[in-house]
Amino acid sequence: MPTLPHSPVARARVLESYRAGGDWMLLATHHGISLTAARRIVDSGREEPLPRKRLRSASVKYTPGFVGSLESYWDDNCS
Repeated sequence: MPTLPHSPVARARVLESYRAGGDWMLLATHHGISLTAARRIVDSGREEPLPRKRLRSASVKYTPGFVGSLESYWDDNCS
């Protein structure tokens, strides 16, 4: 199950500490950010996380138009 992203304030503090040459690992631990996530924040240089991926169009099996025509065919011929 996906976890909620860390707050932008905590991410900004870790990034600020890294840029200033401070102990960003200690700061990340204090804010409840794992060291792996903190390294990702530092490496990317982003305060805001990237948006999560959405449903790809290749994953959608039937379009709404197709479903509508199938339902009308079903109602006309199979009832």
